[in-house]
Formats: sequence, structure tokens, C-alpha cells
Amino acid sequence: MKNIFSLLFFGLCFILSANALINNDNELEPKIDQYIQPILDIGSFSGTVLVSKHGEIVVNKSYGKADYEAGKGFTPDTKSYLGSNSKTITAIAILMLADKGMLSLTDSVTKFIPDFKGGDKITIHHLLTHTSGISFDLPFIVNEQNDPGIWAVHRTLSEQIDLLKQTPLEAAFGAKVIYSNNNYRLLAFIIEKVSGNSFGEFLRKNIFDPCSMKSTRHDGGTDKRIKDIATGYSPEGATGVKKSFPMDWNNKIGHASIYSTAADMQKLYEALFGGKLISKSSLEKMCTGYATSSAGTYGYGLFVWPQKVYGNSVYGFNGRSPGFSAELRYFKETDVFIAIMSNNYSSPVTQMVSNLSSLVFKQPMEPFYGSFNITKPVVISSDVLDAYAGDYEGGEDFVMKNAKLKVIRKNNDLTILWQLSGGRESILVPQSEGTFLDKTFWATVRFLKDESGKISKIEYASRGKLYTAERKR
Repeated sequence: MKNIFSLLFFGLCFILSANALINNDNELEPKIDQYIQPILDIGSFSGTVLVSKHGEIVVNKSYGKADYEAGKGFTPDTKSYLGSNSKTITAIAILMLADKGMLSLTDSVTKFIPDFKGGDKITIHHLLTHTSGISFDLPFIVNEQNDPGIWAVHRTLSEQIDLLKQTPLEAAFGAKVIYSNNNYRLLAFIIEKVSGNSFGEFLRKNIFDPCSMKSTRHDGGTDKRIKDIATGYSPEGATGVKKSFPMDWNNKIGHASIYSTAADMQKLYEALFGGKLISKSSLEKMCTGYATSSAGTYGYGLFVWPQKVYGNSVYGFNGRSPGFSAELRYFKETDVFIAIMSNNYSSPVTQMVSNLSSLVFKQPMEPFYGSFNITKPVVISSDVLDAYAGDYEGGEDFVMKNAKLKVIRKNNDLTILWQLSGGRESILVPQSEGTFLDKTFWATVRFLKDESGKISKIEYASRGKLYTAERKR
């Protein structure tokens, strides 16, 4: 009986998805404006929102500034970096080469890099699915909090691979999922070696130009004259932003080095799922879920949703790189594509796309965090803010095991220093007395009092789970 009701429910979802779509921008755009305004109010979004159906763009609208210092507005033609959505493009390139018989997904890394330690057991398939056991990134990123200038140093792909050769594996191949930028660095190297073209040139000739993606390129770090490129920003205080640190994007080759526009990415997804880039069998492989982590289920350069959403098979990816964030999502059966591209590192693009899809399919939206909707920051007295400042500690079941949190005041703002995560900061936006929004990691923070009225603990709600950190001082 339970299975019958489940089938009826999913059948109803499909009917809703087919018949309840908002079909015109006159109806949808004002709803999107209303939804996004509170996020603008706390300085957590600037960028472009795009919605298309059956290849036709319904909404393509920009908000905020591309360059705050120059007062330049963000427009649909403004380019911004894709972050890890670049992985989708790298995966397409690999599958193109496989379709041409120039490589096999079962080829080992040592076929292309003979002296790569352990590479005889690691295949291209392992790289694509984050099951290679290779570490997350190159060794120098561990110092980025203390010395962000390390990203401004230009490193060739060969130099990056040489650094990677010196990095031990984190796990045996196939043993577990380790999300790894290094996997896609290696794939970029393989693309260059097999094709005889540079990574950027191969993408231009085989993907960008055929799809008329004139605003999309790999940034090799040598051309500083990119027209209409956005400046990247990070959060500062409850509502402010600051320029992100300088970046030579070639350091992120293969996994986060591509800039684009939302309209260009719509062209890419339409071409990909329209069968214009890779073979049907390769697309099926790309859209198969092979490995699952807390982030989602990985296909080749895509997340694959394990269950249908509003009657649709769903594919997409997201990305964050210094100063930028982006989320792309494709709903197959109704041919709906939703993209958000932002030049703000703190933009909650994943939840924004989820809620925008609810608007598109005329379904109820969840509150922004599941506990309250975002409001403009409220004013809290300095005495109360001082009472919240102190040292807190989570237990083994905290969101980060045994994490130590130092809550400090910076002018009239509160910040959490995470002492077990490289010194990263959570910027807190006051929503009411005692309740804050962590706009760095998009969680709810509540300061709780004991029987005597003193602040005794933090209640931290993240991704539908509730955690508690006790006050130590």
C-alpha cells in the first residue's frame, strides 16, 4: 500500500510539473524579485538569475554590482567565474575524446603520466567520479588563510602536476569518495596530452565556438584584459562586501578556471542534453550516479539527483571560488534550466536555485533555512552583543567534530572564528535578539540562556540538523 501511495504521489508531481509551470516572465520575474530582495538587503548576492524552458529564456535578470568601487552594475552580459561548474565542461571534453576513440575511461593515469605514484590503479573513471583517493587540492592551499597571495603566483599545468606527484594519496583508489579538484587538474592534463591542444584551446574549438558561447573561456592567467568581467567579493560585516584576494586562475585549471555568463551556460546545457556535444551512450554515462557523499551523488562532472523533483530527472552542479559562486540545474522532462551566477562568495546559490525551482513549478517554498526567512538586519545593543562574545565548544556530534568556536565583536558585528577549520570566519547577521544568520555557511545561530539568564550555549542549525556548542568562557 505504501508503494502504491508513493507511485500516486510521484505521478501527481509529474502532472503538476507538466501543467503548473509559470510560462511568462511577467508573472515569474516579480516573484523572483520579491524572493531575492532580502538576500540583497544583507549584501549576500549580486549577479544574474536565468530561467529557460524548451530552450527559450523566460527570465534573464541581473542584480547588484559587478564592480562596487566603480559603481558598475551587474548585467546579463557580465562574465563571472563558474567555480566547480568548470568540472562539467572538463568532463564533456574527456567524453568527446572517448567518443573519438582517443582515450578510454578505463585508461590508467600512468598511461599519460608514467611516474605518477599509484597511478597504475587509478583510471579516468575514478578521476571523473572523485573515487581516485587523490587529495582535495594542491599542498599550498592549506596556507591560503595566512597568505592569500599564493594564488596570484602563475603556475603552468605541468608545474601543478609536478606538485601533485609529491602529494601522497589520501585513500586507496575506489575506497571512498574524496571530492578532489586535483582529479580534474589531471583530466585537464590528459586533455592536453591526448588532443595536442592547450586546455583552453581545446574547449574553445570543440565546445565554446560550436555552441556560440562567445562569453565563455578558460582563464589561463596571462590575459588581464578580459572585457566585462566581474570583480569578485567576499562578505564583510553583516551587510558589506570586500574585494577578494588576487587570483591567477590558471592555478584552478580543469576544475574552476572558466568564466561565462548564465546565457552561455544555458546554451551549453541545451547542447549537451540535446545530443549535440557527445554521443547518447556518453551522455548516459555522464548522467549515471556512481558515488555518493554528503554533497550529493556524482556522475561525470555532474550531480545526479537520486529521486525525481517535480516529475523531473535533475542534473547540475555548483561552485564556489574566491569571490564567486554559481549553481546550474537542469530539469530534463520539462526541459527547464535554472542558473544563478554571482560575484559574491557568500551567495547561497544552492538554496536559491532550489527555491527558484519551487517558484517556477508553482510549488511551496521552504523558509530560507527551514526555521525562519531572511529579514533585514535588526539593531542589537552593544551590551547584548558583548554578552554573546566568548568561547564555545561542540562535542563529537557537532557539525565539525569537537570544534572550538570563538565569538568576537568587530565594531557592531558578531563573528565566529572556527578554530578547527583553518581559521575561517562565520559572519553573523542579526535577525532578532538571540537569533542570527551565519551568512558564510548559511546556518541558523541561536544564543541560549541558562536559568540564571546568562548565555550558556549556541544552538547551530545547518542542513536540517541541530547542533549544540557549550560555552566555556
